[in-house]
Amino acid sequence: MVDTPLNDSRWHYKCVVLILCVVVKSSTTHVVMLAFFVKLHIRGIATLGLDNYREDMMSRMKVYLIGATSAGRELESIIDTIDYERWELIGFLHSYAGESPLCDKPSDYRILGSWDSYPLKRNDNCILAIPDIVWKKRAYNFLRDRAKIVTYVSPLSRIGKFSQVGEGSILVSTAVLSCNVHIGKMVYINGGTQIGHDTIVGDYSTIFSQVQIGGKCVIGEGVTIGSCAVLRPGVKIGDGATIGTGSVVIRNVKPGVTVFGNPAKTISMSE
Repeated sequence: MVDTPLNDSRWHYKCVVLILCVVVKSSTTHVVMLAFFVKLHIRGIATLGLDNYREDMMSRMKVYLIGATSAGRELESIIDTIDYERWELIGFLHSYAGESPLCDKPSDYRILGSWDSYPLKRNDNCILAIPDIVWKKRAYNFLRDRAKIVTYVSPLSRIGKFSQVGEGSILVSTAVLSCNVHIGKMVYINGGTQIGHDTIVGDYSTIFSQVQIGGKCVIGEGVTIGSCAVLRPGVKIGDGATIGTGSVVIRNVKPGVTVFGNPAKTISMSE
């Protein structure tokens, strides 16, 4: 990108410095200099900057949101408020029977049809905003050869060095991955969650908001971790396990088990 007064931070620094000079000394010379730089700054926005902005907006990628429940609407809000320069939402695709999930919820978009019957093309972008593990597996297996499954990372999320995020996974705003974290495919990680170094998260898992996961943890496939849960460094969570909201996990959790509490204890086991 060409350095212009719109995207070159040095112009902003000059203006700030000059404003301080005016405040401190209030001399006529400083006022004139301030007016000169502000004029150039505005001129840059009105010419080159505006042209660049128009070009960027025209190059946005169009995308369908698969799933119109709360997760889909949260992504709608994130994309339309802070990520609109990269993405242009087309609408929702949602498989449901009976009442629409948007019937009593505000949205600027509508449900265009069901993801298993809508005429998608192979190069159509789709973000699978489905936290439910069973449904996300169904949608992914159906759509993976019919459309382009997007891996979405919010601009407010942070990914450390040597970390990897698998196909179709979603990092909602302010999620943080430390270094060498490996996230499988179709993993949903909600806002405020922090995952420590050298941790592995298996395919199709769902991690809700404000979860704290220590370093060197191993989380299996299809695991659900409720909001505000805490995992001690090094613990292992078996496939299909569920960690209840607010639980503190200090020991390994067996596959298919639901745990809850502080410290977390088994409350049910899958058959």
